[in-house]
Amino acid sequence: MFFTVPCIEEDQYISLEETYKDEPNLIQESDTAHLKVEESRDRPSHKNYLINKPKGIIIQDSYNNFAYPVRPLPRIDSNKIEFPILVQRFRELYLQFQNNMLPWHFVIEMIKNRYFVYNTRPIVMKYPLTHKELIEREYQLPFGVSWNDETKDFIKSRKLLVEDCIHVCILGDSTMDVYPKNFYKTMGQFCVRPFIYYFKLPQTSKTRTFALNTGSKFNFDYLFKFLYK
Repeated sequence: MFFTVPCIEEDQYISLEETYKDEPNLIQESDTAHLKVEESRDRPSHKNYLINKPKGIIIQDSYNNFAYPVRPLPRIDSNKIEFPILVQRFRELYLQFQNNMLPWHFVIEMIKNRYFVYNTRPIVMKYPLTHKELIEREYQLPFGVSWNDETKDFIKSRKLLVEDCIHVCILGDSTMDVYPKNFYKTMGQFCVRPFIYYFKLPQTSKTRTFALNTGSKFNFDYLFKFLYK
């Protein structure tokens, strides 16, 4: 499987192959059997496409993810290419069929002190989980992951339906990692701002852009400094 990744600063492209060594799965199959992605949700079908336009943007990390937490690795985003490890772990935990997609439309990772954005799901395709299904799995997540108060409020008040949103995933654990200015600039200009402007979404914080189950190291308010430049 190949993922083509834009080089943010130089407009070059690189291809990443899964050449990492397979490691044994560290969680029992039965622990996530009830959380598997349904194959029908990732098929190119009109019922799986977003209707009209996305209604909002949801930011999350992979380690504390509110629907598909990926552990034990990767946790801290280093300057090495760790995206293939994320793909492998996700497949082990949540897939029962061959698939080149992840549930998130974008994944952002640091490689050699620069941030790269992976397009891991066609932007026309819905998130592979409905809001109703998400509510049902609140107390069923593996690794002891639970929703924080802000995530509970967003999901149970149905401010937006998760299947109607663009999903941006930060590789790693946002309770431990450190995010410099360039991280927020890259996320804002490549993952958030294009959708705000193209689909004419409201531009204020927490109106159509939300961060769910992210940790204290991720400064959601600081992100908005880079949406209008």
